Amino acid sequence: MDRGTVHDLIPSLSVDWGYQGARLRAFGKRHAPDRVRSWIWDWEYRTGKWDHIESNEGGLVYDMITKHSHGGGLLDLACGSGTVRMELPSGALIRYVGVDISTKAIARARQRAAGAVPLPEGERFLVGSITDPAVQREVGDGFDVVLFNECIYYFPPDDIPALVRAYAQKLQPSGTVIVRIHDRMRWREQTQAVRDTLEVVDEHNGEVSTTLVGIQSR
Repeated sequence: MDRGTVHDLIPSLSVDWGYQGARLRAFGKRHAPDRVRSWIWDWEYRTGKWDHIESNEGGLVYDMITKHSHGGGLLDLACGSGTVRMELPSGALIRYVGVDISTKAIARARQRAAGAVPLPEGERFLVGSITDPAVQREVGDGFDVVLFNECIYYFPPDDIPALVRAYAQKLQPSGTVIVRIHDRMRWREQTQAVRDTLEVVDEHNGEVSTTLVGIQSR
């Protein structure tokens, strides 16, 4: 093999380490133990991977929260840096609890909320996995809306019914669960698991996304 042929082969052997790293992190966020998942999310928030979600004005999910919360309380699961808390219109809530596995995300959420108009019945931000029974106890109850916003697909389909039911029990009798999934075909098993768990009372399907509003099946 001559020198030119060897050099021609080198580009084909190169590895896109950025892409491979993103794939590895995505796998870890779905399958690793909570401690590793927390580290991955902290690294992504610390390095600015999620800065873009801090402004998402006009999102459909905000309209649906406002419609179904009736000015009451919201439990925001996997809340990230608090975008939902910050961008809901004034008067949409009187109480808010946000939960995220990333300490970096929660620190940023608290920082942002400190500059917002306080809610009449207060707000809390908790660090922890939403699958942790201790977290499930700590969030409290009596919410008007429980929100799974772009997070349900991080869990295996078989685990979703128990997770959704656990948080549906945190609702007022007239409360609802809102689940937003950015790609219902890619995550069709998770989407179907939600449908099988809840009685869907409101729904909006975009070109690829879906937002489901449901109550716990009796």
